[in-house]
Amino acid sequence: MWMKNMVKIFFDTDVCLDFLAFRQPFHEKMDEVIGYAAMNEQRCMISECCIPNLIYILSNTYNVDNFEKRLMNWIEGCDIISTDESVILKAIQSPFSDKEDACQYYTALYNNINLFFITRNKKDYERCATVLPIYTPLEFLEICNNKC
Repeated sequence: MWMKNMVKIFFDTDVCLDFLAFRQPFHEKMDEVIGYAAMNEQRCMISECCIPNLIYILSNTYNVDNFEKRLMNWIEGCDIISTDESVILKAIQSPFSDKEDACQYYTALYNNINLFFITRNKKDYERCATVLPIYTPLEFLEICNNKC
């Protein structure tokens, strides 16, 4: 199977929220991505800077029942990767209009996430993301279905 080698899948904050807050109609595709990753022993990664955003949004915006347990399970199933000062400064100085997106992108680059960066917010990355390819959950699943 082509993806059996150690594939790294980085999840942007928006797709984490889709999954954790059951946001429709997006939750189902993320559920499929997570299932595929688990079944094929892929490494799911999130940035440490997305955790406070997830805590705040899940508890205050979406009022997700048992968000603490759901978030803890999510964190336990992912590798949390670091964002250091150089990454934050690069994000602030970047041409990205959404600096949180820039922080996610440069965190993935800094940590050598070199295969799949998954976001539903692809348009915000297209102009600035020149090194790391960006995929939506649907595109990721289509690639998996075509290669397996």
